[in-house]
Amino acid sequence: MEKKEFEQDDPMSLTGMVLPLSKEEGIKAEEAMVLCFIEEYLGMGFSEKEILKIFKDPFYQAPYEIFQTRGEPYVQNMIYKVLNDEGGV
Repeated sequence: MEKKEFEQDDPMSLTGMVLPLSKEEGIKAEEAMVLCFIEEYLGMGFSEKEILKIFKDPFYQAPYEIFQTRGEPYVQNMIYKVLNDEGGV
């Protein structure tokens, strides 16, 4: 396999951006992210207990940060919200 030389302006390189949000917009964006995580884990066949365990594990940085800042009741509520909205996966 041929190796490609690194290009400073490579259009395929990953680029992260921070967008300024109001507090309300930030809360909505965070909630959407949490719901997305939970939907993905449910779709992969994880149980409610397994998903909660993921949020408690520092290896999973974003879910863990949510767990640390919002607490277990918040995460459990969000899991139930996804299950009720979708009728269970």
